Amino acid sequence: MKVKFDSLNRFEVPDFLLCNPGCVYKDGTLTNVIGCLSNTTDEELIMNFNTTSELNFRIYLVDREDPDERTYVKNVYNSIKNRRLIFIEDIGFFVITNVKVGYDSGVHYKDVQAESCEYELGNRVMPYIEDGTYKFIDLLERIVSSLPIWKIGDVNGDIAEKYRTFEDINSDQ
Repeated sequence: MKVKFDSLNRFEVPDFLLCNPGCVYKDGTLTNVIGCLSNTTDEELIMNFNTTSELNFRIYLVDREDPDERTYVKNVYNSIKNRRLIFIEDIGFFVITNVKVGYDSGVHYKDVQAESCEYELGNRVMPYIEDGTYKFIDLLERIVSSLPIWKIGDVNGDIAEKYRTFEDINSDQ
């Protein structure tokens, strides 16, 4: 993960891009983008390397003077819904799992909770894998086959050629 700082050595909050499901990031290009989220506060990113990571923030609907900009900001704000994706460059995709709407001091806001894309695995029926030894890349392809939107990119050859063994555990002992 790359953490960027400005000229005064202050942490820069990366852009949050709201996307439709099925969005793809390849060669620096992102597809199915709805827009860039602006006026966010309380950004919190909890990176977990053995489970899903979490992204939490609040976004305000701030009125703009320019009519085109006002329409754009309002459309993006209204598009923040469960199951949509948020992309953060150099970090990855997050699935919106909870949106709470609020109103404070004359300004509408949404509290957004999102989880890294592994969250989608918990909502799918995975293929049954029988006892045996399998090449890692073959296992990965079986799992991804049950996720129609997911694709496998480049897999390091050293990892792809490793083997994994599954063995049923006898619970009678």
